[in-house]
Amino acid sequence: MKKFSIFSVVFALIGFFGVKFYIDYMVNNLVTKTISDKTNEEYSYLSKRNKITELGDMAISTANTEYYEEIKKYIASKEQQRIYNAAKSELMRVDFFFFVNISDYSLSELEGLVYTTQEGKTIKGFDIPSKGLIEIFYKSKDVREKICTLLMLDSHKEEGVPEFLLEVVRNSNDMRIRHTALRSFQILVGNFPENRFDYKENELLWEKHQKEFYKINEVSPGKNG
Repeated sequence: MKKFSIFSVVFALIGFFGVKFYIDYMVNNLVTKTISDKTNEEYSYLSKRNKITELGDMAISTANTEYYEEIKKYIASKEQQRIYNAAKSELMRVDFFFFVNISDYSLSELEGLVYTTQEGKTIKGFDIPSKGLIEIFYKSKDVREKICTLLMLDSHKEEGVPEFLLEVVRNSNDMRIRHTALRSFQILVGNFPENRFDYKENELLWEKHQKEFYKINEVSPGKNG
């Protein structure tokens, strides 16, 4: 009986420590995995956050809309709330930068624009008609000159001008030009959407207010020439 009792105790102890070892192993394994998952998740977030910031820096330093559009993809994916918030904040930073810098243009710079008609007549500054400003925009290779024409169009409540400004927003790959066109379009129409820098929202705004705009301003075909 003594031998049996000793063996029983030994086996019991082995079983106890074996189970304890197994439980400790499983707990440690679970904790390690949880920490690893959290670390990987945080690393993934920080990597994407840094990428978003880098895209914003590139958008500001190069004025290329390509980087701006890349940031918008992070918002569209909605894969993670923190990434979504980071992307929205970065877009706001870029938008604010270009919107504020529109004020860099002086009155004398606008008045310095010159347009020559087909008949050879020279027209300067604010006397240039919409048709002339649009022609200068398409012919000029100078960004500042292009922006000047867009700034001056914000008071030309004439047929085709709002559509032209939206076309510029849609097709331009220069952030400076895009934001100036948006600004002038919104001043011209007298309204702006919740997200004033989003092309689609501005296009929907125009569809909604187009008839009202033309009715109020009594715009008729050919008036902007």
